[in-house]
Amino acid sequence: MKQARLRRSREFRRNLSPAEATLWRELKAWRTKGWHWRRQSPFRGWYLDFVCYTNRVVVELDGQHHEVEPEQIAHDAERDRVLEREGFLVLRFPNRAVRYLLGETLAEIERVRRGPTLAASRPVPPDKREGA
Repeated sequence: MKQARLRRSREFRRNLSPAEATLWRELKAWRTKGWHWRRQSPFRGWYLDFVCYTNRVVVELDGQHHEVEPEQIAHDAERDRVLEREGFLVLRFPNRAVRYLLGETLAEIERVRRGPTLAASRPVPPDKREGA
């Protein structure tokens, strides 16, 4: 089971959209600021687009189908409730915001910087291969 999740996570990492690739390039550079991001990280049966475990922040990029499909809306709402119970702050951005307003998107993410918090779940260490 764990191997299947890791395989699926790696597949998601290889198939980044242009908006995800742009945002990932910028977020990787934040390591000098103390933000250690992971992308397409498995979490309790879901895959998180970008997650910073040290600051307990999740960034989700939504395509147009996220805004109109009832099943996707319900799926996202359930995942957000679980993440918030675990002490994460969930930020959602449409792909077009990253593509056309990258500076504003990054500023909004950085504005929510919080120190590490104690949450019900154990922190997950950064994947050593993630930034390679």
